[in-house]
Amino acid sequence: MEVRGSGTCILWFENTDVMSVGVALANLSTQSINVEATVRDESGVTERLAQTAQRRGTVEFHTSTSGQISVLGPRFNPVSFTTIPVLAK
Repeated sequence: MEVRGSGTCILWFENTDVMSVGVALANLSTQSINVEATVRDESGVTERLAQTAQRRGTVEFHTSTSGQISVLGPRFNPVSFTTIPVLAK
């Protein structure tokens, strides 16, 4: 889990062939927050809450300046599991 507690985090994904990436978010703030997600595919096209099946790209998670989130990116295929490093902005 990314523990730096940022208001914006970027996670790359590759959901092609047999690979699949999931997302876990944690609210590190003491209050309720809203988190926006912006998906950009490999061609740079920006879409909000887009389908990521058979695509590669990044997802940017953003909350207000007072909110802090932590992101985990588990990556799976039929025989293995790993996590993806997250970029805190």
